[in-house]
Order: sequence, then C-alpha cells, then structure tokens
Amino acid sequence: MQLIMKRGNNIKTYIIGLIISLIPVFSYGQRIVSVNLDTVACLGDSVFVGIGYDPAHEVVVEDLVTAISHPGRVFLPDGIPCGSLGCSYRSPVTFSGYPSNAVISSVNDINFIRLNIEHSWIGDIYIGITCPNGQVASLMNYSNGGTSSCTSTIPQSHRGWTSGSNAPTSTFFGQAYDDGASNKCDSTQPSNAPGVGWNYCWSDNTMNGYVYAPGDGLIYRNTNVHNGRIDSSNVAQGRQFYHPNESFSSLIGCPINGSWYIEVMDGWSIDNGYIFDWELSLNPSFVPSAGTVTGIDVVGNEVTRTGDSTFLVSAPAGTENDTMVMYRVLLFSSTGDTLDTAVWVHYTEHPYQLVEGDFCDGDTLWFEGTPITASVARIDSVLTTYGCLSVTEYNVRFHERYDVYDSIFPCGNLIPWYAGVPYPGAGDFLITDTTVWGCDSLTHLTISYMDSGFRAQILLSDDGELWSGDTMLGGCVPMTVWAMDTMPLMLEGYWNMGVDSATWLSGDSLTYIYDTAGVFNITHVAVSLHGCRDTVMMKNAVWTFTPPHASFSWAPENPVLSHPVAEFFNYSTPAGLSYLWLMQTNDGIDSVKEAKPFYSWARDGENVFGDFDVTLLATQTYVGPYGLPVECVDDSMATVTIVNDWLQFPNLVTPNGDGTNDIWKVVNLLECGLYSMNEVWIYNRWGTEVFHAKDISREEEFWDPDETNSPDGTYFYRFMARSAWGVVKRNGMIEVVR
Repeated sequence: MQLIMKRGNNIKTYIIGLIISLIPVFSYGQRIVSVNLDTVACLGDSVFVGIGYDPAHEVVVEDLVTAISHPGRVFLPDGIPCGSLGCSYRSPVTFSGYPSNAVISSVNDINFIRLNIEHSWIGDIYIGITCPNGQVASLMNYSNGGTSSCTSTIPQSHRGWTSGSNAPTSTFFGQAYDDGASNKCDSTQPSNAPGVGWNYCWSDNTMNGYVYAPGDGLIYRNTNVHNGRIDSSNVAQGRQFYHPNESFSSLIGCPINGSWYIEVMDGWSIDNGYIFDWELSLNPSFVPSAGTVTGIDVVGNEVTRTGDSTFLVSAPAGTENDTMVMYRVLLFSSTGDTLDTAVWVHYTEHPYQLVEGDFCDGDTLWFEGTPITASVARIDSVLTTYGCLSVTEYNVRFHERYDVYDSIFPCGNLIPWYAGVPYPGAGDFLITDTTVWGCDSLTHLTISYMDSGFRAQILLSDDGELWSGDTMLGGCVPMTVWAMDTMPLMLEGYWNMGVDSATWLSGDSLTYIYDTAGVFNITHVAVSLHGCRDTVMMKNAVWTFTPPHASFSWAPENPVLSHPVAEFFNYSTPAGLSYLWLMQTNDGIDSVKEAKPFYSWARDGENVFGDFDVTLLATQTYVGPYGLPVECVDDSMATVTIVNDWLQFPNLVTPNGDGTNDIWKVVNLLECGLYSMNEVWIYNRWGTEVFHAKDISREEEFWDPDETNSPDGTYFYRFMARSAWGVVKRNGMIEVVR
C-alpha cells in the first residue's frame, strides 16, 4: 500500500512512502499492522492522500468466542422491589467480532443457556432471555400462583404454565436455603443466607445429541422431580437438558454481536434464592472462515474523500505548532470485519509575526535592524525551510504632539474644574500634558462664567390662559393645573407636583391633574444650556377639595295627568350642602332651592304628561387659599315621566281589515299602565254576552268582532278598573259597522 501526500498550493511537493503490511491471519480483538511513515505538513494546508491496495488479499478470522458466562453471586429479590435490583436479576453477556450480518437463523444456532441457581418452589420464578435487538424468549413461565408487588413486572404472556401438570409445591432449584427473612432485600440476614446452586441448561438444539429430561423435557413436569428438587444438568455430557417454555424460534433474526440479557423474577414474596452465574453458548458454525479486502477509508478530523481511495486531510482546528496528528486507515473485509492502523502527520506552523504600536512624531522604532519612523501598514511573506509560508504584519502608528485651544463656561459663583483640576476663576491658562498616546501636548484654556442670572421660576394657571407666578390656586378634585417656566437659555426642566416626592416630570411646561384632596407644594428644577441648575419651590401652591355627591329619588315613580305632582327625596352627601333644583316644564325651566321639594307640574288650562328632566345641583363651600371660598358642585339628573291616565271608550268599530278602528279598545289603558286590574263585558242587543276579558295587558286582548263572529249592529259594554288612584267604572253603547 502506498500513501502519497502533496502540499496543496505550495511550490514544493512531498512524496511520502507509507507501507502497511497485513498479516492475513488474526484473532478476535487483535489489529496486526506494520506502518512506516515520516512526513511534515504546514498548518492550514490540505494534504493529498492516495492509497493503493490488493483487493484480492485474503483475510482469515479464527478463534471467535462462542460461549460467554457472567460470573458473580447475586441475591435474587424475594418478590418485592429491592433498590437498584428492582424486582429482577438481570445481567448481560456481550459478543463482538462476528460479521456484522451474523444473526440467529435457526434454533440450532444456540447450543444452550446455562443458569446456576438455588431457589425454593419453582412455580414462583419467571426466567427469560432478551437478545441485542429486544426479541424475547421465555425459558420458564411463572406459574401464576401467589401474588406480590413484583407480579406485575412479569410479562402477561409469560404468566401460567401452558401444558402438563404443575410440579409439587416443594420442588426446588438446587439446594435451596428456604428460610424467608422479614427483610426480603437484606442478603446479610442469616435467614437470607445462600444455598448451593445447581446448573440448569435449556436448549432447542437437535443436532448436538443432548439428552433431555424425562417426558417432553419441560422443567415443570412431575416426572422431572428428584427428591423434591429438579435434577441438575451435566453440561459436559449433555444430560438432563430442558426445552425452553417458549421455543428459541422467537429469537430468529437476533444479531449475534451485542449484549444478551437473562432476567429472573420472583413472583411471590415467601421464599428466597441466589443466582451464581449464567452462560450463553452459540454454535461454532458462526465463525467465518475467510474473506477478501473490499474497501478502505481514512478516518479523523478534517478528512475529505475525493475518490474511492483518495482523500484530503488537514490539521484539525486548534492544532498547535510541531504537533503529530493521527489518522486511521481502515480496511474492510467481505466478512464484515475491519482492520485499522494509525498513520501520523507532523504539522508545523506558518510563522506569523505582528509588529504594531503607537509612537509619537520624532520617535524611531527598530525591528530586525531596520528603523521605522512613520506610520506603516503592510504584510511581508517568505517560505520557511519546510516550505511553510512565513508572514510578518506591520501595523505601526505615529501620532502628533498637540497644541490646542479650549474653553469652559462654569455656572455663576461655582469653582471651575478642567480635566480634574480646580481653577481660581475666569481667565486664560496654559496647560502642559501628554496625549493618550504619551505624546507631549499644550492646551490654551479660557474660562468664562456663564448664566450668572439664570434662575428657575414657576408660573401657574388653572385654565391655561391666565398665568401667575405668586398666586396659590384652589379648586375641586379632579383639578387641572398648568405649570410653566419661561426663563430664557433653559435646556431642561423637571417638576415635582407635591403628590409623590419620588415622581418627577420633565419639560419646560406641563399639565397636571390632581385627583386627591390636599394642599401641595410644587418644586421646579431648571437646567440651562450650559448645564447650570437652579431649583425653586412654591409652598402651598395648590389647594384641592373633595366635591359633594348629588343623588335623589321621587314618588310616585310615575305621576299622572290627573295629578302631576311628585315628592323628591335628597340623598346628597355630606350634610350641610346648598341645593338648586332645575325642573323642566312645558314652558321652560323652573328652579327650586329647597332640600326636599314637593313639586307640581300642573298649570291652568294645560294637560301635562310626557317626559320631564329634573336636575339637582349640590354645592359645598370650603375655605381656600387666602381665606377665599372655593365652591365644589356635583349634579345629578333624571327624567320623570307623567302618565296620561284619561281613559277613552269608543262607541264605533269598523272591522273591515283596513287597520283603522278594526277592534274596540280602551284608549290609554295600556299606555298609562296604571290600571293593570281591569275587566270588561260586551253584550248584544238581546243581552247575550259576546265578549269578556280580565286584566288586559296587550292590544290583542281587546274585543275583535270578527273573532267573536259578531254581525253589524248595536252592542253594550260594561268596564271596571282599579289602581292606586281609585276605581273606574263605565257603561256604554258600541256600533259595529263594516
């Protein structure tokens, strides 16, 4: 095999010989490979790898392990979950090295499964085998006798023996120490001491001449019992073997490589036992005899395949200078096996130097014997003896020595500071210093006082029109106040309106609503264009008061045309208010100043009915700023409906279907709603009753001559109604004309 490596973009090419010798016979777990490699590559470059091999080269694999046991004594939980063991003993044996496509294809592919165990009655036990892909076969079903907290962990399909008669209840595995402990999880208790385990073998193999137990070879047959214990098997002689309860045909398709698990669970918590070891033995026919090399691969970080046997490799990110990096060459055989070997590439860096710094005009920087006196930014590159590119980057900066002029404008009567240094006052000053680059500098500083007359001021208004700077304002909650500062040169303004000391509002003017009663100070901070600050406070600037609450009702709820009078009840709070009632009438607005008026809408010659608005104005007077009164007013408005209680009784009905006067009804009976208790009788000319109705509340309930089949002619009515205003009785005549 030959490995060829080339440096991608360099002017030099390296041809490196790599010889890998394969010894054609090897054993399980070995990698017998001879390597000769010595090469150097540059960090950041890709290396071309070409590999040649003989595809007809024969590879033989021999001495694969066909039987693996799992040793070690383990206490079997006694029908209850025990710590990390749970309800079962479960342990693996692992096979590897077989061809990747090797699977169980026949029950004869499994020689036997051996379990060394001691336990009292066998009917409590479930034993199963699980292959690497999860397929399961039951070696012995649980008899389904007894109950415990572990019964539910046994698969439902593996509960209950499927044929034959049950073994006697005293039938044991091995020489069981049958003395159940009260603590069923503590193996250190004397009553949980281990007995003597016997070997038991299960097999479906019909090719090896095994001698199965009497009968059909199931472990739970009565005929298999010997002195109260199931007979142990003789593994070497292949005697006294047992068939699994579930044929090993359920394991067909299981891969050989991987972990096989045996699981033993106790379904009844009145006995105990131990597992000492178990073994899985496979048919030796799985060992492949020979194969050929079918392919090759290179594995490692930063490897790219460019063909069937060509690759590009480069150093992984973060590889340091003078580092050996390993890559694996893999050979694949037709048997599914892989041989691999490590190859190494010695990586060296592309040297890189950075020359940078900040200097002052007139300084000199020396680098490798060369003076540098001016700013420079460039990159130089050469090749090293290994052919790697060496780079030097220059980034040198030269800075001026400054001579500048500056001015500051401190606020009036304040000590001026400049660059962290206090100065005695206004004037011109010469300052020597160094720049941030360490270069000498000269500053000409001029200090001039500004804003010596800058003062904050507060102007207030309760309407946004009339402003005052010294007048306190009084009003009722909610009260809107306008505040403003008209000082020239102001940059920023901040206001505290006295409600919350921590709340500040910004702006040279603002509108604020007071929603609580009290006396409030207003504080204003003004900042000038040059940063000067001034603060002013107006004490007791705003007085706010709680307004009263106006409320009223009246009786009766609906006055009537015949008596348009209502008594008004005043519920306004607090006590001691002054009142003004505004009563709507047919002529306009009438005013009343009583607290609880008794009001009549009756006017000479007028019929008064309909809706009339009534408004109550309640006023409370407070002593405000400067001892002046502040009046707070609340109003309440409602509508009083005066009902037309004049009932009219028509004497003519024309039921011709034109929608006019088709029925006989008492006018205003329904509209006023006062006479809900009513009754009417209608008779023909011979005194026969043709209609009777009581407590009429809808127009459809009045007399319709068509509905009573009453012909044209003269009829007589009798009406009676009762209300809070009295009793109405009427008699009369009705003419029906179509």
